[in-house]
Order: sequence, then structure tokens, then C-alpha cells
Amino acid sequence: MTDQEYIDRNLQGFEGDIYVGQELEKLCDQFKVIRIIETGTFIGGTTVQLSKLRPVYTIEINEEYYLKAEQNIKDLKAESSCDIKQYLGDTVEVLKVLVPDAKNGRSLFYLDAHWYNYCPLLEELEIIATQLKTQLKPVIVIHDFQVPDRFDLGFDEYNGQPFNIHWIKNSLDAVYGEGKYDYHYNTENSTGAKRGLIYIYPKLEQND
Repeated sequence: MTDQEYIDRNLQGFEGDIYVGQELEKLCDQFKVIRIIETGTFIGGTTVQLSKLRPVYTIEINEEYYLKAEQNIKDLKAESSCDIKQYLGDTVEVLKVLVPDAKNGRSLFYLDAHWYNYCPLLEELEIIATQLKTQLKPVIVIHDFQVPDRFDLGFDEYNGQPFNIHWIKNSLDAVYGEGKYDYHYNTENSTGAKRGLIYIYPKLEQND
């Protein structure tokens, strides 16, 4: 794949996977999500797609990517109305501001700020667990996640640790309470880069 092909795929959003947006739309409607908080803007392709569902707050640590995303988002705003707020900085630090402020209504967190040499995922989940000042438990989506028995779907590792449910279980227990959440993977369909995802949400009886 050439660099331009990689950029083009990312500009499509969700690395070219058309089914991710469809699944997110279902979850936003089912759980009455009113905002999406994205970690890892990159060049803004996924941000733009998320903004078609709900207002988006997006965080990017790399200034070069932040500025590229800013231009891509500006082009979108010229064509249609959308509600996107960009933040430049470390997701861990910015989430400490955004999460406590998300008091009214349910949030969806789209966590995609991890790289092979930097992974704030567990810290992001800790902030969500300790600082989300609402009784409405969030929806959490993690990109680049290991899907059991699906060797065709790529996933990330950090220091030799695959992104899998066992690794984040304690973090999810802290967010939702042990046994008080459900999850599923993108096992039915996948296009584009064919990366694994996990969708996590409160059990239906917890869905106030």
C-alpha cells in the first residue's frame, strides 16, 4: 500500500470499514447517546464520520495530524453543518477536563489513540471510571482490538500485550461494575483495513 492509499483510506473514516458507522449509529440510538468523545483524531476521517451521528469532541497529541485534521474538518463544515470540537494534547490530560464535564446524558467514547510506542488506553479507562460524574454508564468502543478466532482482523499490541478483553477486564469492572456490562465484536462484517473492534455498553437493565 502506498502512503497516498493509506491516507485515502483513513480519510474515509474507520479505515474504510463501512460497517463500523452503522453499528455506532445503532448503539447511539439504543443508548440515547448525546455526545461522542474520540481519542486519536489522526487526520480527521473518522471524526467526520462520527460527527454525522452526534456532536464530537476529539483529541490528538500530534500537532501535524491535528492541523491536517483541522483542515479536513474545515472542508466538511463548508459543505454541511457538523459539531466538532478539536483538542490538541495528550488524551489522558484532556480527558481529565472533558470527562467530568460530560454530566448530562450518556457519552460514547471512541478510543483510538494507541500507537505501538505509546498506549494510554488503560489510563483513559481509569479516567472514565473515576471522573465520569453521571449515573448513566457510557458506551465504549476500542479500535484495533483482538477478536477471538478471527485471524483476518488486525489488532494492536503494547509491550507484547495484545489488546484483548482479559487485559481490560479490571478496567471495565471499574467503569461499569463487575458483571454489569455486555460487549460484542465486529465479527459479522468488516471492510477496508479489516481491523478488530470491541463495543462495550451497560447491561440493558442498567440502561436508565
